Amino acid sequence: MMTRAFSLADKLRTSCRVDLAKKSEISPEKADLKEFPEFLFWALETKLLDIIENYVQLPILYQGFGVRRSVANGEYTGVRRWHIDWEDRCVIKVIIYLNDVAAGDGAYQYIERHKTVEAIKALNYYNLGYVSDAEMREAVSTVDWTTCLGKQGSVIISDTSSVFHRAQPPTNNDRYSITFCYTSANPLVIWPNPPVSAQEWDVMDSQLNHRQRNCLTKRKFS
Repeated sequence: MMTRAFSLADKLRTSCRVDLAKKSEISPEKADLKEFPEFLFWALETKLLDIIENYVQLPILYQGFGVRRSVANGEYTGVRRWHIDWEDRCVIKVIIYLNDVAAGDGAYQYIERHKTVEAIKALNYYNLGYVSDAEMREAVSTVDWTTCLGKQGSVIISDTSSVFHRAQPPTNNDRYSITFCYTSANPLVIWPNPPVSAQEWDVMDSQLNHRQRNCLTKRKFS
């Protein structure tokens, strides 16, 4: 799976057709996601499902994955600003860095849960929008902003529904990552999924066990 993910990152690095001056976050073209089955099998690995179900304490739903190139332009847009995910009571993100991420390279940042609770009250954060750095500094000291630096292949698992978090705006180097998302089996929101042909689904389905299929029950493959 990692070989395919690194390959997608290389495509984003070398053959991107987007004007980088106009876009901060870039994802692959749909045609470049043909390796989808390998990502699906990795996302449904037994040990990973064990970890996530043990945390959620409910049957889970695999929501899908996203591959992203974060352009090093320092822009504070979208998920580069502080926010809390609201798709479900528990939203588990598994983030894998596809390149080394040092200071200034767009690392994942979060604020610990007890500090997040304090910030929600201080900011009156009940509309689930984005929070600027200036606003967050008023509620939580920057000392309590945790930055997840890591080498290529580093894995971060976070409950993004319970902590303020963001992708720090990169200024030195672009960041490449793949993110897998899981919720309970009955979430408030279900992500849209890439199209999968009946033939492709037959191939994948034949390699999945009952538990893995249950994690896909509400997903719409068509």
